[in-house]
Parts: sequence; structure tokens; C-alpha cells
Amino acid sequence: TTFCQGDSVVISSTGTENKLWSNGSTVNSIVAKTSGVYSVRAFALGCTSTVSNPISVLVNSIPATPTLTASTATTFCSGDSLLITSSTGTGMVWSTGATNVSSIVVRASGTVSGYVVANGCSSSVSNAVAVTVNPTPSAPTITSSRNPQFCSGDSVQLTFSGTGTPLWNNGSTQSSIWIYQSQVLTVQSILGSCTSSVSLPTSVLVS
Repeated sequence: TTFCQGDSVVISSTGTENKLWSNGSTVNSIVAKTSGVYSVRAFALGCTSTVSNPISVLVNSIPATPTLTASTATTFCSGDSLLITSSTGTGMVWSTGATNVSSIVVRASGTVSGYVVANGCSSSVSNAVAVTVNPTPSAPTITSSRNPQFCSGDSVQLTFSGTGTPLWNNGSTQSSIWIYQSQVLTVQSILGSCTSSVSLPTSVLVS
């Protein structure tokens, strides 16, 4: 008979005679909570029976509760990832479905936890790691109000098209900017703490 620490098994003897169990108990039924071999004798009218068949009990330990650790901040932008490591790898069962590994890579929002299974016994659930993945905006585009090649004294308006707040490579955060000199302009989208890749460049040539 095998079970996990904290559980127990009832072992009963037949007959109504007085009993003496191998653990010293004198009742008809005993509750076994520790590993061992249990047997019993019966006593009646000064006579003692032979020893009963033995019952072997094996109590397996409950595994230690694992501890989860995040490699970096648990809030990040889509396209990035987070490594979460457990203090235990063997027998680890992750809430993501991964098993028997000490680390997993997380790329989506959610709460990650896990527990350990050993010899059929489960630990308590680990600490939870809450992961938030914020959307990274797509690369914006630049629209030009005219041909960006023009003569000195003229100008061109460049307009940002995208999600979030623009950040031009000249430092401006306006949706539209006027350009009067030759230069190459690009822009990125800022959405919360996430930044897009750089737009295709627009070259302004003033002659």
C-alpha cells in the first residue's frame, strides 16, 4: 500500500479476540500514517495466534513547492519574450503545459505557475508570475504633400500615418512636419512603452 505524506490507510483485523499489533496498538483497526510493515496477533483464553499476513505501507514525501523567477521585467512588448525559471526541473508541471523542464519562454500575456510531481505525489502550487505583453505598433508610413525634390525657398509637408505617437528622427513628435532643407526623414510609432520599427525613409532634396 503506497500513498502520499498526509494521507493514511486503515488496516483492519478479523475476529473479536483481543489484538496486539506490531506497532503496539490493541484495537481491531489501526490507522497507518507512516511507512512500515504492519501485522497483528490475536489473544484469547491465554492463547496467542500466529502472526497475521503482513501489510507493507510506503508513504512517499510531498515534493518541495517550486519557486519561479522571471529573468527580466514581466511587462514587455510583443515580439520580445520572457524566461521563467523554476527551482526544480524534474517532475515540474507548468501551467502552460510544459513538463520536466526547469525553464520556459513566455511570449503571451497570462499567469504562469507550476507544481512538482514525484512518486505520484504533488507539491503545492508555486508562486504565480503575471505576464503582460503590450502590443508593438506596426512601422508607420510617411506621406509627402509634394515631390520632396524642390527649389530653395519652397517646403514640403511630411505626414505620419500610424498608431500611437510619432517620433521623427529630427526629434519632432508632431503628426505633420514642414521641411525646408535637404535631409532624410524617418519616423517611428510610440504606443505606451512599445516602439515600432523605423519607417521607410523619405529623402528631401532642396536645390
